Amino acid sequence: MAERCESSGETAAGELTIRRFRLRDLWPIVRIERACFGRHAFDAPTFLGFALTGRDWFMVAQRDGATAGYVVARPKRERGRRGAHIVTIAVDAACRGRGVGRELIARLLDRLRSSRVETISLEVSVGNSAAIDLYHQFGFHEIETLPAYYGPGEDGMLMVLDHREQSDIRERGKETGQ
Repeated sequence: MAERCESSGETAAGELTIRRFRLRDLWPIVRIERACFGRHAFDAPTFLGFALTGRDWFMVAQRDGATAGYVVARPKRERGRRGAHIVTIAVDAACRGRGVGRELIARLLDRLRSSRVETISLEVSVGNSAAIDLYHQFGFHEIETLPAYYGPGEDGMLMVLDHREQSDIRERGKETGQ
């Protein structure tokens, strides 16, 4: 069903909807997760756990009724400050390059900001330059390299965004024109 994102110009230009997770989203999300992360993928019970404990920060992107991607964040306290950790974000391969990931991050950051979250962290593969560039555009910066975070020879990078250093997250992403 997510193939709709690539099937025609008309469908690719279809309206993107971002909303909270619903139970019917589970299997399309699991399929995308497996395709994107292989052996590192979360399973269905884990996603149900995310939904039960933090549905407001579990967002799904749909284009023309097809699941195009999702993002999940969890609360995190660090040094007495209210924070969040982006646990996973993925976009269906057929929908990449169409702003789905950018919009998921922008909407999540807006929601986190309105929840008075001060710092947001995430991990990303050091080899995922597209994701790292996107996170930079929203104001994330590298904190440290995580050796073998994803397994032997697969380093991760810890990135953090501090809302107190940002004037307007959404505008930062738009300024880059992407």
